[in-house]
Amino acid sequence: MDNRGSFFFLLFAFYLLLSTQSRPPLIDQEREHRREVAREQHALHLLNGSHYGDFDPATDKWLPFPGLRKNDSYAWDLLPYAQDRARHQLHVALSDAGLEPPKSLIDPQAAQEPLNLTQLPLPVYRNATGKLRGDWVRRKLDRPPPTLNLSAIAREHDYITYEYGVNVTGDSGTFYLGLREGGGEELYRGEGHVREIRGELAIESDNLLGNTHYLSLFGYHFPESGSIILSTTSEKFAGVFSLPHFALSQDTSELSHRLLIKSLLDAMSERQTRPGTLFPWPALAGLEMMDFPAPKCEHIVFLQQHPVAIQEYPADMSVLDRIEQELRFPVGAPIPSPPLMKMSAVVLSPDCGYILETKSTPEYPPTEALSLSGPKQEEFRKYVARFVFVVCGVFAAQITLLLRQMKDASTPSTRSRVSFYTVAMMAFGDAFVIVLLLLELYSEISFLILAATSFLALLSVSYIGMKFMIEIWAVQAPERRDQGRPPLATTARPTSLPLPVTAPRSGTNGATPIIITPDQDPPDDDLDPPPAQPPTQSPLDARTDVGAMYARFYFILFASLILSLWAFIWPNRLGALYARALGFLYLSFWIPQIYRNIVRNCRKALRWDYVVGQSILRLFPFVYLLSVPGNVLFIRPDTVTALIMMGWVWIQVWVLASQDILGPRFFVPRGWAPPAYDYHPLLRDTTGSEDQDLEAGGMMSISSLRADGRDPADESKQQHDKHRARPNKKAVFDCAICMQDIEVPVLSTASVSGSSSVADGASSILSRRTYMVTPCRHIFHSTCLESWMRLRLQCPICRESIPPV
Repeated sequence: MDNRGSFFFLLFAFYLLLSTQSRPPLIDQEREHRREVAREQHALHLLNGSHYGDFDPATDKWLPFPGLRKNDSYAWDLLPYAQDRARHQLHVALSDAGLEPPKSLIDPQAAQEPLNLTQLPLPVYRNATGKLRGDWVRRKLDRPPPTLNLSAIAREHDYITYEYGVNVTGDSGTFYLGLREGGGEELYRGEGHVREIRGELAIESDNLLGNTHYLSLFGYHFPESGSIILSTTSEKFAGVFSLPHFALSQDTSELSHRLLIKSLLDAMSERQTRPGTLFPWPALAGLEMMDFPAPKCEHIVFLQQHPVAIQEYPADMSVLDRIEQELRFPVGAPIPSPPLMKMSAVVLSPDCGYILETKSTPEYPPTEALSLSGPKQEEFRKYVARFVFVVCGVFAAQITLLLRQMKDASTPSTRSRVSFYTVAMMAFGDAFVIVLLLLELYSEISFLILAATSFLALLSVSYIGMKFMIEIWAVQAPERRDQGRPPLATTARPTSLPLPVTAPRSGTNGATPIIITPDQDPPDDDLDPPPAQPPTQSPLDARTDVGAMYARFYFILFASLILSLWAFIWPNRLGALYARALGFLYLSFWIPQIYRNIVRNCRKALRWDYVVGQSILRLFPFVYLLSVPGNVLFIRPDTVTALIMMGWVWIQVWVLASQDILGPRFFVPRGWAPPAYDYHPLLRDTTGSEDQDLEAGGMMSISSLRADGRDPADESKQQHDKHRARPNKKAVFDCAICMQDIEVPVLSTASVSGSSSVADGASSILSRRTYMVTPCRHIFHSTCLESWMRLRLQCPICRESIPPV
């Protein structure tokens, strides 16, 4: 075997592996690293010499940091306005909680005493780690956007272009905020307390198509008052150095200034042995090294936590401390249900020149969402764990129902009724659910729980589900071959039922047949070759066919997953439209089964507990995510879409139920479906006329039925009982399987001519589902013959082949 192609492929892959670098090549990395450390030391020296009030663009006071210089031409005249909005939101939060705001908060310049936020203890969570969501609006400004001095910025950064990323252009939208504390620096000084905090802010805009912008933030949290200041940091904006100068009061500025110097010194000492980066203090700001940075709008975020209320009253700090202690270190102590965190937010972009803020009174009524709200991190992880446990239960229930259905469809006859595409669409849905959970919740739940859920999904998709699909695919292989082969020359389709086996055949002259012994040659007319039969599939071809199906299934699955992952970066409205279209396509999994019932003219292909159970279980994720406001994925509720999805699935279930009761083709016009035998013909008591076509439920003369063989001594009595008419137009036959009587409705001549009532016709349609007539004209109970046909497709009496139900 020639392996030179594989060898050259491995050699090329090995070359790419060795030549791949984690960043663009630098002329001298060591020299660049020393220059970076020197710049940091110089910036730290400047920071040590700056104080609160040194940065005041209104009085032409600037700082020698990137973005805070006069020549950068940022819109710093908006900073006092943003700070006033943040103070106003703190005032509103205190008033709504029934607390009296300090006078210096209303007008800091007119107050006799300076505003001291560190001495303003509020009943708020001391640890602000959590997930929050809320609506925002753009603050209307009476000035045009700033004109940046791009030529000055371009001299320092070669990548600068005229189009900035993370530029929010909509007038309203939604904030998705994630805060995390712990592992950073912390400082206590007197009665003041400050600690580092990191955050991720997703800004979703409600413009034409909708866009989502993601920000990585670093800042300081003042636990006593619940105030938080965050900022982005990049090579063109020294957000880390600027934080003390953005504070709302002098005491918070001095406290954060001391913590900033302490944290920067620690970060610089750690970086002495680490390679240089293109960003200042990326380890401190929580930023990852980027090989190719791109310009983007910078943001400063002012957050204020609202006082926590328990039963509509401000919570006592001792109660809040017990709640936080139990959440972080659970020991089973009795605590009230932890209330949600609520925060107000003001977001300023100094270079792109806009202000975003959450809604507040008196501009907006209290009926609207006026702040960010969400659970603490510990509570959110509990919600996530419960949701994943429910998903585990859903997967386990789906597997149980699938195993029951596989046991019920254990013969070729029953497997041929099941639609392959219905089972495949369910497997696709399970794969999408587990991938979505892995992408969105992997950081919020333990590995063991997520691994158990993934294992159940693997069983449902790649083992049990694939096993059932392979069995169905193999059984239905002859059907697919017949569809792809041109039709063989056949006689014209008869317009009546086939004649009984004992009836005289055409071309027979009535002579006694001659029995030829094995040592004699047959007559010449028996030497004609048998008609051509379609070739059978060899085991090798069967395995190849199944392997091709296996490869196509996973190719389509992975291609769909890649397309769905790509949809995460699409505009919001386009991504939402794609998600809903994909959801409706997935929830149409009963459509292939309905179509197969029509084509095969079969009923009861699936167990009813399987149909109802799978419908409920597969609707659960959609109903939860689209109807629960505080769902774990923070998806915006859409009750209308959820109701439409539920209605769509139950319409399919009702169609399946109607096919079982009224017939697979009850809603299909005659002639639209391919020919198929009907096991439930209408029986009439007239004789002498030919039977009608049974494709769509024709009629049959009751005298043409073949009864069981009976003892000659009771022949006359049995014939009398057999054709004895009942007052309610019923006849009695014997079922050869259960040996019990079969009562069947019989249409009279008047009914055939159209004089019967509508009620009688409807009663006849429902009553004929209790019996089945085979092509050889033997009659049985429907349940008896269906149970028999699960084992073999032969008439129980004459052993003639019969079509599947």
